[in-house]
Order: sequence, then C-alpha cells, then structure tokens
Amino acid sequence: MNVEPNIEIKPRYVIVCDDVRVEDNGKLILIGVYSDEILFPKFPMAISLAFWIEFESIGVGERQCEYRVVLNPGEVEITKIAGTFGSKKERGKGSFSFGGIGIQFQQPGSLSLQFRGDGKDWVELVSKNVLKFSDQPTASLPPALQSGSAPLEIT
Repeated sequence: MNVEPNIEIKPRYVIVCDDVRVEDNGKLILIGVYSDEILFPKFPMAISLAFWIEFESIGVGERQCEYRVVLNPGEVEITKIAGTFGSKKERGKGSFSFGGIGIQFQQPGSLSLQFRGDGKDWVELVSKNVLKFSDQPTASLPPALQSGSAPLEIT
C-alpha cells in the first residue's frame, strides 16, 4: 500500500551565483550573484555555478525531492540532485545550497533550475538568459555605455 507523504515542500527563493561559502559562525556568503542575465564576451565559455534555495515545509514526515539544472536550447540536463527531505515540525523554513557545477556554454540560450517532489512533473524555479555582451539590449546598459551616447562630462 502506497501512502502519500504528509509533508509539502515549497521552494520560495533561488539565487544563482558563482559560489556559496559558509563562515565560521554559520552565516552564508553568496559570491558573484547573477541578478538578471549571465553575460559572456564570447562563446564557447565555461563557468562553475552554485544555487542557494530557501524553502518552506508544511507538515511532518519525509518526501523525495529532486533538483536539476537544464541548459537550453535542447533541454540538456547538466546535473540532477536527489534526496529525502524530512521535517519534525508542522511548519518550518530552511535553506540549502549546492555548487561546483561546471557548465560549458556553446551558444546563447538559457539556464534553468527545476524542482520536483515524489517523481511528479518538473517545475521551473528560476531561469537565466545566457547572452553575449553584444546581444544585450542597450536599454539595460548604463547610459554612458549605450551606443551613440556622449561620454559623461563633469564640469
């Protein structure tokens, strides 16, 4: 008889960065946070990424959880992390991170982190466009760097 776990895991926030480190006092240091796109001067390019995830749990028990990193175009699965999450409290919050994921980008596209519990459908938690500097819309560049802008003059 298969019994449904009595716990729900809800990922709340995800930060994509270069590395996550832990201080002696237990605080986290997030290094090289990507707030919007991941920009490269050329392709192919290789980097190592990390992910920090804050989640909420509702209910007591255990649940199988999986996370995977997918590269597009092509839905290429870069890595998958699986494990059992358990909680003894009715409501709780927590976080975890994983990193050191080497990724070779051959061309512009996107990168996403996806989650699923108990083998259900994958849900996208975060997606980052991967672009070449010259592909970035000039409107998102500082005015001094937009083509056709006059250099900044201080008088």
